[in-house]
Parts: sequence; structure tokens; C-alpha cells
Amino acid sequence: MKIYNDLKPKQQAYIQLLDKAFEGTVDADTTFSRGYLKKVANDNGIAWAPAWIVKDVSRVRGRGAYVVPELASYRGVNIDRTEKPVASVGDKPKAAPVETVAPEIRVPARPVIQAEKVYGIDKAAWGLLTDAEQADIAARHAEGVA
Repeated sequence: MKIYNDLKPKQQAYIQLLDKAFEGTVDADTTFSRGYLKKVANDNGIAWAPAWIVKDVSRVRGRGAYVVPELASYRGVNIDRTEKPVASVGDKPKAAPVETVAPEIRVPARPVIQAEKVYGIDKAAWGLLTDAEQADIAARHAEGVA
């Protein structure tokens, strides 16, 4: 979780500038557009929106929309991930978070590929052996008997 006290002094200074510029209610999921972040920076003599915000992919909530939970932390808001976002700032509405699903990894129950390469038995024949026979062949090869 990103909190204000963990930031470097220049990052904390930007959060203070953002706090002064944005008077709305914030929580950990409040989004800001890149344009708004750049405007706050420009109004205070900084050329660009902070790279530590706009280059951090974990902050992206849609095209050109970024979360800055440190602002909520700075304001002393309880950062509870179960709450809904209260406010969004920017040109476009906040996109719904994309749920990613890890690909299913299938592991064979029997060491078929190992048997083809190590034990000299083709895949079809290996599949016909019982678990006990496969274990016996593996043990014999481990001992150097077979």
C-alpha cells in the first residue's frame, strides 16, 4: 500500500501541491487525469506530471487516468480497499479495473516427457505401464541397473 510517509521529500511536496489544488473528497481509488496532474505541476513551476506517478503501471486506471493513494494518506483518510471511489478528476471517466486471470498450468501426473528422454521408452508404451512399473523403471535407472 502506498502511503504519504513512504515518499521522498520532493514527492511529498507534489502531494502537498495536489492537496492544495484539489478540494474534492478523495480515497485510495480517486483517479486523476494525466492532464490534471500536469496542470498542477505546471501551475507550480514543474514542466511535467511526475514520472513516479505516470510511469508507474500499478497506478493506471484507464487511458490517461492514475490513482494517487498518497493524497488520501496525506489527508488522513482511512485507505480501505473495499470502499467505492468517491471522486474522479479528469477528462474521461474512470475505467473499470481489468480482472486478470492467470493461465492454467497443467502438470502431467506421470513423468511422460522424462521417460521418453531418459528411460528410452516411447510415450505410448509408457502410458500403458502401471504406476508401480514406472516407479520400478525409474528406480532401476537411478541405480544404473537398467
